Amino acid sequence: MLVDGVFQSEPFLELIGNKIVDASKDHRPVRIFGELVALLWAEEKRREAIQLEAYWNTWLKKYPFQLMCAYPLHDLSRQAYERDFVELCQSHTHVIPTESYTAFTSEDASLRTVALLQQQTASLRVEQEERLAAQRLAQAKDQFLSMASHELKTPLTSLQGFLALVQKYETTQAGGNDTILRCLSLMKSQIERMTRLIGDLFDVSQMQAGTLTYQHAPFAIDALVQESVETVQATTSTHLLHLEGLCAAHVNGDRDRIEQVIINLLNNAIKYSPNADRVIMRVERNIGFVHLYIQDFGMGIAPEHQHKIFEQFYRVKQTQKISGLGIGLFICREIVQHHQGQLWVESAPDYGTTFHMILPRSADETPFPEGE
Repeated sequence: MLVDGVFQSEPFLELIGNKIVDASKDHRPVRIFGELVALLWAEEKRREAIQLEAYWNTWLKKYPFQLMCAYPLHDLSRQAYERDFVELCQSHTHVIPTESYTAFTSEDASLRTVALLQQQTASLRVEQEERLAAQRLAQAKDQFLSMASHELKTPLTSLQGFLALVQKYETTQAGGNDTILRCLSLMKSQIERMTRLIGDLFDVSQMQAGTLTYQHAPFAIDALVQESVETVQATTSTHLLHLEGLCAAHVNGDRDRIEQVIINLLNNAIKYSPNADRVIMRVERNIGFVHLYIQDFGMGIAPEHQHKIFEQFYRVKQTQKISGLGIGLFICREIVQHHQGQLWVESAPDYGTTFHMILPRSADETPFPEGE
């Protein structure tokens, strides 16, 4: 009996002892099936179950009976229970496995089964070692990404500072050299590209470690979309970004992280449509959420790749000549999912790609006159 989670032997002994005495009158054999130990084990009260087994063994010395206990094997199937399983077996004078191992008709069948069990045990041990090795490798990779991205940030920041000084000096000089200015501009764009790549690596390492921080607050989605489009438009002369529709809604989340997603998707739309000259972004307001579309008219994505492009470091074969690490969409999906949103793609080869993003509207947004 359990009182405040503690097994009380005396009340249980008094109840069961009297039953055993009555049942064993006239020297009749008494057999008891101990279901309680299995019930305790199933309720995660393993210490109490083993304690009860010890009490049964003590009572066997006082009362004439035979005790039979049964434990469902699936409750003991985890390796973490190995020590408890051994202790349970040691607390019994006889241990009988499940029915499938007691119906052998010959010693040869028994030996074959033992050999099979040995092979399965060895296989499980190898699988566990491989799994642990993979976990250690993943941890080492995450640590390397975190350390490398952190160490590379400092020299890049210094390079950006020195480059800005040189550009300023060269610009202010009379008769500045156009070739030097152009080289400096190219250097600046490459440093910015490296900075973005390192930032992505740092974000991935933080996501893997569960330490990526978010600053949640309500913000107007229209203003954010307009700023993001203007930012990306300023970096490209090959594509014209069209913004269609505004939704006059608020989203509760990390404004900078959502901007990171939009800019990444716009840059991808430009990068993967080299033969096109426009990208369309559209925003719609729906009941409870806002829907953002980013459409390009580029090479498109085959159906067999569409569910994989959000995986870490995955890149479609025909795009591998285009620079990138294959982690941008992985980061975007993680950020959107953190905001309880959805991110998916619709595409067909040679017909362009449209990314869809849904974000919940803020529950405390200011109602608009045209409201719902």
